[in-house]
Amino acid sequence: MMTGNAPIKGEHVQHLLEHDQPPVEKEQAATAVDQRSSLLISLSVKLSRSSPTRTGIMFHIKLLVVHLHFGKYTPQYMWLEAELPKVNRSETSWLIVLMHSPWYNSYNYHYMEGETMRVMYEPWFVKYKVDVVFAGHVHAYERSERISNVAYNIVNMECNPVPDQSAPVYITIGDGGNQEGLATNMTQPQPKYSAFREASFGHAIFDVKNRTHAYYAWHRNQDGYAAEADSMWFYNRFWQPMVESSASERISNVAYNIVNMECNPVPDQSAPVYITIGDGGNQEGLATNMTQPQPKYSAFREASFGHAIFDVKNRTHVYYAWHRNQDGYAVEADSMWFYNRFWQPMDESSASV
Repeated sequence: MMTGNAPIKGEHVQHLLEHDQPPVEKEQAATAVDQRSSLLISLSVKLSRSSPTRTGIMFHIKLLVVHLHFGKYTPQYMWLEAELPKVNRSETSWLIVLMHSPWYNSYNYHYMEGETMRVMYEPWFVKYKVDVVFAGHVHAYERSERISNVAYNIVNMECNPVPDQSAPVYITIGDGGNQEGLATNMTQPQPKYSAFREASFGHAIFDVKNRTHAYYAWHRNQDGYAAEADSMWFYNRFWQPMVESSASERISNVAYNIVNMECNPVPDQSAPVYITIGDGGNQEGLATNMTQPQPKYSAFREASFGHAIFDVKNRTHVYYAWHRNQDGYAVEADSMWFYNRFWQPMDESSASV
């Protein structure tokens, strides 16, 4: 079920509000169309068949609609206020929210249309550690960092989204297909909270591996299933609230000279990714003493014995994954897609910061 490109019929939503769906324990249907609401579904939520604890994984899905009354004391408001505290995360691992209009949207289409609802409901999403929010409405694709904008008030004047590891990732996936065409007009520059955005038709899979990990991948329709245009590993906000990261950033430090005094590494899409992988095993033990704070150029670091695979898919794409030895092959602690610097020198955005 996915809130896609068309407004959903009121009687369908009212049914969902009155008969809340129980946690789902089986693989969800892939891309399909809900005939009652003309609702295009471009997201598949599934449980991995390879998970050894597959029967013990549960996730809870909530549906919100900005086109219905959502103010205080309305049925939708009172329903969500009552429902979120009922989700027992020790039994129901994943908390997912679906909505029609995105709250975080850097396209000029439907820009800030969901702002009033965001101001009212976002503190609940942070409080109850929602893992991910999927929205449609905008006919394009976008994924946010883990951010929130709940600190603003008239005294502190803080009005920009900030990194928040208790907040969800917001994904706009209204790109399943429509009569109007793609939303190609984006705000410039791209906001810092926007990790990846692209005006292409596509579809995505949110693959729940176990109670701590889920793998998400978005595919352009023209590329087919084999090529993932955007992907990230999700760490469950209740069971493993770690910072999600890709591998290293692409950075360089070649601009420094005695005149300009620029001596810090800077993002550089022509530079390599640097990966330290001296964790195969030794007599001295692990190097556990890290510099603090973690540098901005360091996307992921961990003192664990492990191993990695650099899997060359074709001349444009490589998939890299690092595994802790104690986890085994099934669990990827860190991963990213590499885009070839010559053939496809795109910015690799594979996770939230």
